Amino acid sequence: MTSNIGPAEAISQMRSIDGALDARWSDISREWSPDSPPSTLAFAEFARATYAILDQDGGRAQKVFDLIERLMVDGNSEVKEVVSTGFIEALANMPEANLGYNWIDRLGPESRRHADQWNAFWAG
Repeated sequence: MTSNIGPAEAISQMRSIDGALDARWSDISREWSPDSPPSTLAFAEFARATYAILDQDGGRAQKVFDLIERLMVDGNSEVKEVVSTGFIEALANMPEANLGYNWIDRLGPESRRHADQWNAFWAG
């Protein structure tokens, strides 16, 4: 079954799941105005906002990780690319995300597969 979830819908779902993500979207939208921010950049910013809330409330962050998994499974090919490159790889490349809390354990199977492949690629 092909999904109809495109980048605009994926961004809308991310914004609605947590106020911190909606606030970050508002910030980057102002920065990019009058243009729209690239979807990959938006998901990278969502990753940073999600990491910031991990210490505050793991349950809130888990809702985001659950949505990321759903988008990796049910999103169209563009959404899968945006989520994997923008969100998962942004987290993998954040030095602070690799120093403490193990966010990878919060990923669903499809998201985790991508994160593991990304880490293996860079490990050599």
